[in-house]
Amino acid sequence: MASSDVWLSTAEHEFFGVSAIEAAMLGAIPVVPAALAYPETLPSAFTYQPGDVDGAVDAIAAIAEMGRRIEGPWTIDARRFRSDRSIWRFDEAIEEVVKNGER
Repeated sequence: MASSDVWLSTAEHEFFGVSAIEAAMLGAIPVVPAALAYPETLPSAFTYQPGDVDGAVDAIAAIAEMGRRIEGPWTIDARRFRSDRSIWRFDEAIEEVVKNGER
């Protein structure tokens, strides 16, 4: 993956999109459906509507036409996803559940 220019997802079910984030961190341009977890975690520069094969092909063709001139927001800073920066949210949520006796 570290030598790929493009990373394509045709996922119909995705919880977080870890592999897309990893690909973007390595410099690949993610081409993803404008759905699932992708809008929350990735820039929307090259998205297509779910199930729109022609849209995915068009996005990849646009990337190919731009070649190495592409500069973009998809080289993401994934530090916000590190556990040492986000684990407190889980701790707080669990403490709240325990405090309120929720199940």
